[in-house]
Amino acid sequence: MVKKRAEKKSHIMSFGKSFERELGKNTGKWVSNVIFGDGHSTPYRRVGSTQHREPRRTQAELRHELESQRIAADGRNVNSPY
Repeated sequence: MVKKRAEKKSHIMSFGKSFERELGKNTGKWVSNVIFGDGHSTPYRRVGSTQHREPRRTQAELRHELESQRIAADGRNVNSPY
């Protein structure tokens, strides 16, 4: 029972130390950015960002495009009444 309490206290203390270390690191980066500007900041990228990317096309759209290209290459037009 005493050992479990000591382990819990140890985990809480390590979480507190980790949090303190992370807070200090982020505060230091903020101060650095204020003093030196963003030119020295840590680069990062947004993984989920789709601002500069075309939306992904569905398989049906890709199949339709492929079929249209195949028909155009064969010289036939599906929409032609003849």
